[in-house]
Amino acid sequence: MDTDQPNLYDSAGHNLEIDKVVEILYELILADENLKDTFKDINIDRQRRMMSKFISNCVGGKKYNQKYMRNSHSKLNLTEKHFETVMDHLITAMQRVGVSSALGVD
Repeated sequence: MDTDQPNLYDSAGHNLEIDKVVEILYELILADENLKDTFKDINIDRQRRMMSKFISNCVGGKKYNQKYMRNSHSKLNLTEKHFETVMDHLITAMQRVGVSSALGVD
């Protein structure tokens, strides 16, 4: 493995760009009729911080506790459609920030 190559976390601009992506992501989620009720009783600022950590983990940043995430989501009765919709919004948010190319999701 070439250690001179930046990982996706480095290419995406560390937390600065990831935080912008997450901000747009939750604007899209909270405007989505199929998703917004899932987040009605959730501290959205905390949720944004957790999503930023999760995305950072996915692209090579600091590791995230996936067991905790699985347990917290299992109580929400989410479907595959919910996850697909969130992923669509995530791709849109990355495109708006301009990091989708670095992450290979154009």
